[in-house]
Order: sequence, then structure tokens, then C-alpha cells
Amino acid sequence: MPGYKLLLVEDDDALRATLAERLESAGFEVKQATDFADVLGCFLAEKPHLAILDIGLPVYNGFYWCAQIRAHSKVPVLFLSAASDNMNIVLAMQMGGDDFVAKPFSMEVLLAKVHALLRRSYDFKLDDSLLACGDVVLDLSSATLSKGEKRVELTRNELRILRTLMQKNGGFVAREVIMRALWESDSFVDDNALSVSINRLRHKLEDAGLGGFIVTRKGAGYAVGVREEGA
Repeated sequence: MPGYKLLLVEDDDALRATLAERLESAGFEVKQATDFADVLGCFLAEKPHLAILDIGLPVYNGFYWCAQIRAHSKVPVLFLSAASDNMNIVLAMQMGGDDFVAKPFSMEVLLAKVHALLRRSYDFKLDDSLLACGDVVLDLSSATLSKGEKRVELTRNELRILRTLMQKNGGFVAREVIMRALWESDSFVDDNALSVSINRLRHKLEDAGLGGFIVTRKGAGYAVGVREEGA
């Protein structure tokens, strides 16, 4: 977004060019580090608001450069890696990283994570159109839910339900809260209407390979991004 500069550190020339183009089209100023023996020098010269670091870099890996950056700055660092095992994720966090994206990934997921890190680190309110839960991304501007190449078009009410749930990102939301989000009231509305709406949305997600994304817990409400415990 205007005023936000990103430093992209990726040694795959084709991938780096594609990422830079997509990030710039989203409104960010993107600087690309190409001297992999002096990533820190590029960082200090550019003073980015966020760094995107590949782990598997020549000369020194991304963990090394993250530690070097952390000695000078607290800006958010987002790691990229083809190795998504738990050890790499743990190391990324231990070395000062703020989030991790495993390759291959969709640009929607990457953008959602960039937006989230900027919101947490700065007064970033210019683009709240993307919400992410794991590798599932809700695009409020286009009313779509996507996971990888799968994309689901949503009705107005389906969009409101998923927005309410994904804003909690793993937390349960009471039925009354969702009803207010849908109808701006939890009074004088047939409670069965919410159940019908949720069930229709679940069937649509199942048809797109996203079965089980919405979880029900008796007495608590609904959630996304957690293991189902009830029906």
C-alpha cells in the first residue's frame, strides 16, 4: 500500500520477479535484494517496513540474515520456504521471524499474511479486504473464498458468516453474534434461518473440497480453523 516498502529476498529469479509484480500491483513499493552476500546492507539502505526472506539462499541462509536484521531492527519478517516441516517453522520463529509461508503458495495467502503483519506492526488500515485462516483466504472485495486453486463464490449472507468467523480465526462465535451480523438483530428472527444458512454454506464448501472448514460446538457456536468436536 502507499507508503509501505517491502524488501524481497528470493534467489529464484523467475519467482522473485513474479512476486515483485504481484506485490507492486497490490500497491506496495518492492525492493529486491540480489547481492546475497550482503542482504543486511540492502536492508539498512532501503529501510523497508517488512522483509520477505527465503530460507534457502546462497552464501548464507535466511535464518542468518534474519538474525542480522534483528540486531538492527524490529520490522516484521515473513519467511518463505519449500521445506514446511515443523523444525523449519520453529527455527524461523526462534530466529526472530514473525510468520512463515510454505512453497508452493497462492498469492492470496501471501498477501493476507503481509497485510496481517503490517496491521499488527503499524497503523495499517488501508486494505482489510483479505482474511486468512491457515491457507484459506476470504476476499471481501470479490466475495470469494479460496484455497490454492479452488475458489468459491459467496452470497452476501455467506460472506457475512465467513467474515464473522474468520475475524475470530479459531475462536468460537455465538449464534446470536452471527445473527446480528446477518440481520442486524437477534430478535424476531427465526433461529432456524441461521441453521439453514450455515448448512447451505457447508454444502457449498464441501462441493469445493473444503468440507469441515466450519465447526460447530454445542453451547459455544461456530468456528473455523479448529478440529471438529461436535455436530
